[in-house]
Amino acid sequence: MISKARNKLEVKIYIDSIDDIYSDFDIRDIEIRTLSDDFIAEIKKQSKGFEHSSQIEIIIIGSKLLELRGRSRQVEQVIRQRIRNHFEAEYNSLVDARKRKIFRAFFFIVTGLICFISVKYISKSSDGNTFAGIIVDLVTFYSWFAMWHGIDLLQGIVRIQEIRFGKQLSLSEIHFKFLNN
Repeated sequence: MISKARNKLEVKIYIDSIDDIYSDFDIRDIEIRTLSDDFIAEIKKQSKGFEHSSQIEIIIIGSKLLELRGRSRQVEQVIRQRIRNHFEAEYNSLVDARKRKIFRAFFFIVTGLICFISVKYISKSSDGNTFAGIIVDLVTFYSWFAMWHGIDLLQGIVRIQEIRFGKQLSLSEIHFKFLNN
């Protein structure tokens, strides 16, 4: 739900216990425990498709009983930090993947162009030389491969929209709210 007055997207997630936030298979302490894939997926699902200018506010809702049983300000702070760290790491990973892929793509394209220029030069200076003809054929093959592979890599890069969404999630506000049952 988007709150127009504050231009914030409110993502509300109900939990029965603090353990709903974490993976069922990870029994370590909450400071290092893995976040639940379902929890993260639900946040992303509720957040997707809304305008990029709005800020995301994640509201974790629990029962009054949950508040009385095991909740403390320290636990809430640890959970907030774990969620923020998860989304920041995901955002940084997307940015790094995009940079690496663009670099690799341009490397292949530039290598292909250099090979094309080399082939042109070698083919003009090697009239009738069989060995030079074989080298020209091999370099021509590689230059075509490098050019097309570089273009293919550019088509598979991480989209800017995904990076913006990751940044938005990494900057989200996280609050706890407890209902009176």
